[in-house]
Amino acid sequence: MLRILITLILGLAPFSQAGALTVVTDIPPVHALVAGVAGETADIRLLYDGMPGSKGLSPRQQTALDGADLVIWVGPELSPALAARLRAEGAPPSLPLLALEPLPLRFEGWAATFADALPDLTPGMSRTDLLHAAEDGHDHGVHDHGPVNPFVWLDPSNAAWFVEVIRWQLTALAPANAETYRRNAETVLGELADLSAAMPAILAPVRRVTLIPSAEGMLYFLVRQDVLIGLDGAIDDVDGAEGIRACQFVEPGADASEIADSKQVEVDLYGASLPGGAQLYETLIRNLAAAVADCADK
Repeated sequence: MLRILITLILGLAPFSQAGALTVVTDIPPVHALVAGVAGETADIRLLYDGMPGSKGLSPRQQTALDGADLVIWVGPELSPALAARLRAEGAPPSLPLLALEPLPLRFEGWAATFADALPDLTPGMSRTDLLHAAEDGHDHGVHDHGPVNPFVWLDPSNAAWFVEVIRWQLTALAPANAETYRRNAETVLGELADLSAAMPAILAPVRRVTLIPSAEGMLYFLVRQDVLIGLDGAIDDVDGAEGIRACQFVEPGADASEIADSKQVEVDLYGASLPGGAQLYETLIRNLAAAVADCADK
């Protein structure tokens, strides 16, 4: 077993108190994955309805952390205020998903454009080459360019890995529920596999569309889903660029200037607009796919 997982699991004492586990999560997609695995065995609390703020935790959020058996979160790169709280004395144990090794897909480079985030990406570079560059980053220069891009949950392959680890962590805390966690995790993994299998049909119209995300998190979704990616200001250099539509993706409330000859589309990367629960993750990914396909049709 991987060293980081051994460290995390051995550091958790089996749950011995009466009642359900109390698990705190940071954002809605993580909450959904945990809910899918835990089922009715845990009180699963959500700290942020959408994008984590940079300010300190609110009294409600502080109260949510009181008595928690485990905090499952993306990591300090996304939630610095939560990171500060978890470093304090008496903080509950935590599982930062971004720290897991190996992740199926992870990009480093917290930048506004693909050109900055991926300095080795050349116009017309195939999706397969880009995916391999991300998965083998130290060989391609991708993993040596600043802080990590934290939107890892937007790759369903990463989400499947998270489900496996969440299952192990919950089992370490509550061994009596091990069979429930195993069964629930298998169900969630099956749903994620079906979700991934559905993506090619939804995104079929997008195969020859150059996409110019302003939201860095879209990189995880676009690369995993085999979408041709163009660079800001380099549309004409992409093979077969004639007639290709550029789509600029922005998060709600973002102050993003429009790019000439492109369509601006708002995307909810956190699921802030969606009903909570175990089905939120699938809805989030399907909505992203629909937004990309819709942009291509305009």
